[in-house]
Parts: sequence; structure tokens; C-alpha cells
Amino acid sequence: MSILCAGLTYEHVPIGVLERLAVPDEQRPDLLRRLRDAPGVDGVFLLATCNRLEFYADGDTRAPAALERALDWHPLVRREVCAVEHLCSVAGGLESMALGEREIAGQLRRAVRAAAESMSPELHRLVRTALRAGRRVRAETDLGTAGLSLAGAGMDLAVRYLHGLAGRAVLVIGAGEVGRAVARRARALGAGRILIANRGRTAADRLAAEVGGVVAGDLSQGPLPRCDLMVTAVRAPEPVVTAGRVTGPAFVLDLGLPRNVAPEVRTLPGVRVADIEDLGRHLAGRGLPEEVERARAIVAEEVAAHLTEGHERAAVPLITALRGQAGQVVADEVVRLHRRLPGLDERARRETETAIRRVAGRLLHEPTIRAKRLSATPGGARYLDALAHLYGLEETT
Repeated sequence: MSILCAGLTYEHVPIGVLERLAVPDEQRPDLLRRLRDAPGVDGVFLLATCNRLEFYADGDTRAPAALERALDWHPLVRREVCAVEHLCSVAGGLESMALGEREIAGQLRRAVRAAAESMSPELHRLVRTALRAGRRVRAETDLGTAGLSLAGAGMDLAVRYLHGLAGRAVLVIGAGEVGRAVARRARALGAGRILIANRGRTAADRLAAEVGGVVAGDLSQGPLPRCDLMVTAVRAPEPVVTAGRVTGPAFVLDLGLPRNVAPEVRTLPGVRVADIEDLGRHLAGRGLPEEVERARAIVAEEVAAHLTEGHERAAVPLITALRGQAGQVVADEVVRLHRRLPGLDERARRETETAIRRVAGRLLHEPTIRAKRLSATPGGARYLDALAHLYGLEETT
């Protein structure tokens, strides 16, 4: 079995391409089931954010082709070490538009929960490694404190355009994770009025209560309330903000993918629109080279530890079989000895059996220790194959 990553990100294609490839929430369970059932695939999950669409899979050599056939588009495929390193870098915010962003860890956890029925043990182990790498990057480098989210970068852009949010009216469409982050930031920046619009009333009520805002309903149709800043962060197949719904000058921040704001809104007088692609250009070139280098070193350490653990785990079935074989040989010889020496008392029998088992254990100790150690080295599989061949345990490798 091997790990692979098949997908695309903002670094490879324009946001518009990711927009067209985005998988609606209601279609994801069925897609994951189809991918999991594809030839050679043991497990799979989808990590989909506003700037990436990536499938991580555990499978054999047939898996890459099976994924491509199921997806109907040509992803960039990373295998083995490259796939592990990539997810660790992603979890550390090193592959994000907003370098060092913190939200990606939560997005990864939710992706795994959403794919609970299609996950394999090896994918769970991969995710644990990636999340640990992300925690270390945030704890051991300044990226953990300097990292922006896309929402944060967008709000900075809005503050610059509007010369601050003090006393301004802010409309937040969407009460999910991004919408909550935006509303909290608006409150911290002194917004005069915060309106929350969301399809689900419970989430809207909760967020409005938290930030001292007002629930504006779902606003699925009709004119939108006048505001200085409008932020959209919903998942919808079609734009939710069209030119006919905007009622006056405003800065419109579109954080949705697919995009929530129709292209013609940009042509309205007094309206400035910034979407994820605009934010990518705004953030281009920002970074902390020394901190990034330290973060990459942390990722490399975690990847090495992950691979070593994986190789050592590969030796476990062989070592278990070897010990089982030795145990059966000892048991057979003990029975044979007792038959040949029926006069032995119970104590002598126990001492004899213990001595035989101790000899077998000592003879196996060094080979099993070396097998585990050598399995973690380049070409380690050859050592395991040789050991299996010597002891007639080929079926365990």
C-alpha cells in the first residue's frame, strides 16, 4: 500500500478552474464512496478549501489511474514521500495563500470527519502526522503568530479601502467558520452595525448574539441591506450577490468558492469587489524566509519519523509470524520431551520448558531487532524478504 495525493491548488491553476471543479457538499459522500470502491484504493478523503481541491488516498499501484478515471479531470499526483511531505506542509500553513494560516488544521480535521466511512488506518496515521507537524510549526516558529487567514487578509484590505471600520455598517452573508471570523474581526475593529445573514437561523442567532449584531434573515432574494462592507462566505453553486441586489456604494469581499458575487457587480459605480484571486495577488511575496526555512525543517523531521514508523510497522507481521513459528516449535519439542521422559516431576517439566523457551527467545532477539531496524533503511523491504525466505514465511511479506 502507498499514499498518494491527487488534486490541484491555486498554485497550479486559476481560481476559476478550482471554482468549476468544486464538489458540492451534498455530492461528496457519494463521490468518496465511488473513489474508495475504485480498484486498488483502500481509503480516501477530500481536502477542499477556497484555494485547493485535493484527494488523499491509500492504495496500490492501480490507485492513481483509478482516481483519474473517477474524477474525469487530470489532477497533479504526488506519491509516497512527496504526498506525506505535502500534507504536512499544508497542515503547517506553508502551502496557503496566506502563509502560516491557522484555519487549515480545523479544515483538515473536518475533512477527515466527513470521510469517516472511507478512511483507512494508514490515512488516519498520515493525518495524525500532518496535524502534529502543523502544531509544531505554529508553536516553534513565528509563522504561528504572524500567519494571516484569507479572511483576515481580506478584512485588512477592506479596512485600508474604507479607512477603518469604526461606525461602519457590515453585512456578513454566511455564519460558518469564515463568517464567524469576519464578524468577530468586524466587532474588534469597532464596526457600528453588524448584520448577519444565513440560511440557518440558529447559527445566525448564535453569531449575532456573540458579536452584538442583528440577524437579517437568509436574504436569499431581493435587495440587500445598504452597508459599507459586505462579506460573503457561503457554499452555493451560483452567485448569491448579483448587480440588481446591491443597493449603494460598498466594499464587497467575496470569500466563497465557487464565487458568491456575480462578475457584473464589479461594474457598479462606487462598488469595489475583492475575491480570493484578488487576495492571492495581494498576499503574493509576503513571507518570513527564515521562519519558512525553520518550518520546512520541522516538516522534514516529521516526514522522516512518519516514514521510519511505517517501515518498522511493515516488519511487525513478519516478526510476529517468526515468533509464532518459534513458539510452535518449542511447544512441539516440549511435548516430545515429556513423552520421552515421563518420569519428570512437575517442577522439572516447568524448568525444562522455561529453559527451551528462553533459548528460543535469545536466538530470535537479535534477528528481530535487526529486522525492525533494517526495515527503516533504504531497501529495507529486501531484508524482510530475505528473512522471510530463510524461515519459510514468504506469505507474511
